[in-house]
Amino acid sequence: MECVCVWSGKGGAVVKVVVLGAGGLWGRACVAAAEKAGHSVMALRREDIDITVADRVRDCLKELAPDWVMNAAAWARMERCREAPTAAWAINVEAPVRLGRLAAELGFRLCHTSSDYVFAGKRRKPYAESDREEPLSEYGRQKLAADDGLLAGQGGGVLVVRVAWLFGPGGATFMSQIPRLLRERDRLEVAEGRVGSCLFAGEGGEVAVELMAREVSGLVHVVHRGAVTWLDFARACREEMMARGEEVRCEEIQGVPMGRVSGLADARPPFSVLAVERLERELGRPMSGWDEGLKRFLQEGT
Repeated sequence: MECVCVWSGKGGAVVKVVVLGAGGLWGRACVAAAEKAGHSVMALRREDIDITVADRVRDCLKELAPDWVMNAAAWARMERCREAPTAAWAINVEAPVRLGRLAAELGFRLCHTSSDYVFAGKRRKPYAESDREEPLSEYGRQKLAADDGLLAGQGGGVLVVRVAWLFGPGGATFMSQIPRLLRERDRLEVAEGRVGSCLFAGEGGEVAVELMAREVSGLVHVVHRGAVTWLDFARACREEMMARGEEVRCEEIQGVPMGRVSGLADARPPFSVLAVERLERELGRPMSGWDEGLKRFLQEGT
């Protein structure tokens, strides 16, 4: 077994958390949130462990004996999933479902990450956890297959958090890049035609860790309250940056058709707003709005 990383956080913490996929935006947020909550954390990146190698993953988790495993590992680039579906399926479906079985076998609990791309976007009211999924893409089909495999017969040992439109410091997502683009460009073109939910990764990680502490299981939508578009977000980001006295070079933000934007070839749901009523019941408080998430993003550094 070659888990070369060391536990971080408070050594005397009761809860031991392993984060898989700790090198990405969501994984880093989960690590930070678990450490902030006082837990002992083992952050495993792709270079530390290949989650598709079943025997190695089992040996590693058996030796580490965590209380919780947070799976943030995934192939999230839709075009890549379409071009290499077998390899993507191994990471996005087979590995998570196997983690669910290991949770039952080894006695830990699992927090897995789902996506709003499991929906077709044919409606105009927020999707609840119980609503029918009809993914439009290979990536969406894989995320749904993992959800179904994990939630079928797993009892109370599995929590699936469904997130959407993640953004945060160091992220490669478009929304993560908007502050930088506003500083560098005179004019910014933003794809129109989609309405959805979004999530500041830092807050999302904290909410996921809180749900874990409350021993919540099943499927929970973890996003900010309110519908948003990329255009809404970009314009609000510009206004907030200017109000904060930050450098903003961009003078015009223009919406353009989806087809004019490179990298958006695969079908995405035109409407994927997620309902947060279950989340708010579990937390016992309202979830923050996306504008609050944006302000925290800018405050904590982009």
